[in-house]
Amino acid sequence: MEMIEKLPENIVLENDFIVLSLGASATNAINARTTVLLDIEKEDFTTPIFNEKIYTVDYLTPSSLNVPSIFLTQGYDDDTVSFRITGNNSEYFTINPSGNNVELAIQKTIPEELIFEEKVLIFNIIAEKPLTVGARAAISVYFPIGEFVYLFVFVLEINYNTDICSIFNIRSFYFRTD
Repeated sequence: MEMIEKLPENIVLENDFIVLSLGASATNAINARTTVLLDIEKEDFTTPIFNEKIYTVDYLTPSSLNVPSIFLTQGYDDDTVSFRITGNNSEYFTINPSGNNVELAIQKTIPEELIFEEKVLIFNIIAEKPLTVGARAAISVYFPIGEFVYLFVFVLEINYNTDICSIFNIRSFYFRTD
């Protein structure tokens, strides 16, 4: 895909993204449609940006995690930036900002039932700064494969005439390996 002419400047300044709908059709064929999301990047050095969009965290023990470095690559200042975590299951964790670096730690024991149900806990870290949109990244906490095993067998049925997908859960069960 290429642009035939430059976007008007007011479109670029007033929007963070543009959504395009692309379609294709032909005689004796199934019509196709897709959506293209164009992210508009602007020269802005004050809005916070995390060094990663998704942080992959390994759960080691009920009291320790293996966490990559979490920090802002731009937009940090001591006086106005604040950090917080939000989302389902974020209550089991706490953050400790130290300047531009943020440490993630376990705040309370994660129930085994939750580990079995969710397999991966996903929540958000947010950096807020006045007069900006702030920054948001995802944190994914993975549990060790050797400790808990989850088996899920399914059949996926796709009806091409109606574009309906159905998942039939045949079996799912959990067991500990120790």
